[in-house]
Amino acid sequence: MNNKCPKCGSVLSLNVITNTWDCPKCGYQVEDVMGQLIKQEEAAQKEEEKENSNIELGKYNLYHCEKCNMSFIGEDCDTCFECGGTLEKSSTTIDYSKFIDFKLSLGDALNKYHKKILFRLLCPLRFRRKKTLKRLKGVYIPMYMFDSKIDGDVVFNASDVNVLDSSKKDKKMNYFKVVCNGHFDYDQVLINGSSRYNNNIMEKIDDYDYSELKDISELNLRDNVIYKEDCDNYNVFERLKNRCVNNSVKLMSELVKHSKNKVVDNQLDFNYDEKGIVLVPIYILVNEYKKNKYYFIMNGQNGNTYIKTPIGVVETIVFSLLLFTILFVGMLLFAIFV
Repeated sequence: MNNKCPKCGSVLSLNVITNTWDCPKCGYQVEDVMGQLIKQEEAAQKEEEKENSNIELGKYNLYHCEKCNMSFIGEDCDTCFECGGTLEKSSTTIDYSKFIDFKLSLGDALNKYHKKILFRLLCPLRFRRKKTLKRLKGVYIPMYMFDSKIDGDVVFNASDVNVLDSSKKDKKMNYFKVVCNGHFDYDQVLINGSSRYNNNIMEKIDDYDYSELKDISELNLRDNVIYKEDCDNYNVFERLKNRCVNNSVKLMSELVKHSKNKVVDNQLDFNYDEKGIVLVPIYILVNEYKKNKYYFIMNGQNGNTYIKTPIGVVETIVFSLLLFTILFVGMLLFAIFV
């Protein structure tokens, strides 16, 4: 625009507070239309960049290892963290709703592994020296979350031993039929969506703090990956039912005040409400030894740990001889000085 005042011809100056061009001589003002248009265009451009950035954050890579048939989601992976095999890569998106973030670092998991392996006295030396620690990985495991209710009766056959004389030779068995009625509410039950990792192992390291659930938009996969769930719905629901029903029966059997009891009729009704898939953090290290796989798994939130190691023949013999020697020397010293 012309920077001269149309009334007196003086040079106009820009007032950044009012977004107007002001004449210092006669006080004439004209609105800075061009400046406003530029600012609107810049704001629109920033909003578009933000939307494009959010779209990109939702895109990840799906990796598949032909060697061990592992599939997982990540951002930038070179080799399979389980077997070290080469990967096939394709694009994918994630549609999970919530996740629990890692509170413990990779260094914490390494320290835990070293401490656990240190006290495995029968673990083969060759296994200890395996150079696989670089494959220790932070992995989000998909877990189906449910609320469930159990109602109904369980019938037990129970028995007690009645001793008729002080010598305990004359005994009589008393039999009872016991009916227990119960109602159980199970909130936020997690069922493992992975067929690769044993359900019993995952339940051993469970005990997550659900108050720390975060929205999936805060997920960062820079250093970690997501194991791709591979269990069908029937498998998941059956495991949920078995877990809740078995636990309810166990609690009810503890109320039967007899020396022995056995379930003869289970009339429990099972209902559930699905809450979606939650990603939970674990650290995984897989060691292969003599064609068998041995897992070290640690809860990435609270440090609960599972580890399995092989037992070496040589180490067992050496440990047995050492233990025998210590006991023999101890008994010898006891015989000499006592």
